[in-house]
Amino acid sequence: MEKFDKDKLIGNCLKLPISFDVNKIIEELYTIPDDLWDLGYDRHNIWIQYKDDIAATDTFLKEKKTRGSPNINTVLLRWPALNEDNLLIKNYPILSLLPFTKKLLYETFGSSPERCVFAKLLPYSKISAHIDDDDYYKNTIRMQIPLVTNPHALFKVNFETYHFKVGEVWALNTGKVHSVMNNHSESRIHLICDYLPNDHLYQLLLDARQTA
Repeated sequence: MEKFDKDKLIGNCLKLPISFDVNKIIEELYTIPDDLWDLGYDRHNIWIQYKDDIAATDTFLKEKKTRGSPNINTVLLRWPALNEDNLLIKNYPILSLLPFTKKLLYETFGSSPERCVFAKLLPYSKISAHIDDDDYYKNTIRMQIPLVTNPHALFKVNFETYHFKVGEVWALNTGKVHSVMNNHSESRIHLICDYLPNDHLYQLLLDARQTA
């Protein structure tokens, strides 16, 4: 694999030539209990615990301690286990109950998933312009997969505006200034997952760039 250059391969963002049965993912999305959607986007103050029986959704417990954005609700699928001493990324129990989602995350991009979440942007909400530029983001590629959206849910990346449609797969250059707005009465929900670049993912992005 050549030296990975996000600006060269992805630009602002890049739609990938990937198809999957989005309805199966949406069906699983709606099986998630309401009380698993946590408030905020600051994982250092969010902690999800669970009992021994991960096969039953009513065994999940959650403590909300958040200082993040009130505009975002999330369900953690893969994330550091913040109630443990280390910060190794691990599957959260809910992922075992979402087989199609898990298959999509693990088998689509030719690379092991890193942090993964369902992210719900609430009605008439926004995420202000920002850049994600710490080492984690510099070394991973973020995928955005819209599941519930509307024409008024817009991404702005490097001052260009985009609308990601349901079932599309987009690579996002998090090193560019980006913001999100949902100027609609319904929430917008994306599946978001980060990947370490490898030869397979590099070729996937290169093919998408050549046909864009």
